Amino acid sequence: KVKPGMRVTVNPEKPCGECFYCQRGALGHCLNPTKLQPGGMAEFVCVPASLASGIVELPSSIPYEFAAFTETLACILQGIDLSNIGLSDCVVVIGDGGVGLSFLQLARLRGATKIILAGKHDDSLEQASTLGADCTVNVTRESLKDIVMAQTDGYGADVVIEAVGSGETYEEALTLLRCGGTAVGFGGTPPGTEFRGNPNLIHYRSLKIYGSYRYTPEHFRQGIELICTKKIDLEPIITNTVPFSKLTTEAVDIHNQPDCRALVIDFAEVD
Repeated sequence: KVKPGMRVTVNPEKPCGECFYCQRGALGHCLNPTKLQPGGMAEFVCVPASLASGIVELPSSIPYEFAAFTETLACILQGIDLSNIGLSDCVVVIGDGGVGLSFLQLARLRGATKIILAGKHDDSLEQASTLGADCTVNVTRESLKDIVMAQTDGYGADVVIEAVGSGETYEEALTLLRCGGTAVGFGGTPPGTEFRGNPNLIHYRSLKIYGSYRYTPEHFRQGIELICTKKIDLEPIITNTVPFSKLTTEAVDIHNQPDCRALVIDFAEVD
């Protein structure tokens, strides 16, 4: 039972279970989901009774800042499932933001033996090494493809995860894979973005390509479990907090700073 004063987080939406996509197991594409009203960036949120099963009580040891990352983590878990990472796999993560650093940790939990993380920010790459990356690549100074091939005896990676959201990195991801490898496109791109892929590369190298969007209720459950059991380290990922009163004046500027990995809106001062 939910009681006044209880510290909770909540799954912000629930698939209907009856539409075209739900009947085919694509719950993240539900046509009629029940959602929170009006959304997370508000002083008060109404949770419909049909979403009550998605309310999770938080241990006192888990700060709200970490719990706020649950929905994002659920989306990342969907991408991890699609990647089908196995024991001894070499995984390349393109992107050194909060999402990339989360993929890094989850890939290790799934059994990846070698993880290469690529990005443009030295501080984030240093953090990636601390979180378990075997090799980091600053793509402003080094060739990611050359390093991946050197690290894999010329074969290429088993899995490449695109966590940036640009046509160039989507295109590059395919060139880093071994025969039979898997690419997961997680990063959302601006409208109108295009990339060119070589059909022969996909065909003759038997590549598997997945787009990853949204999540299922099970991914949300797994996400909060990872946070509550502290199997994922969110301390270096959530880099900035902005008071609700300064949401419109500071949040956008901070979010656009290169050293911002994830930004949380703080409602503590709201009466």
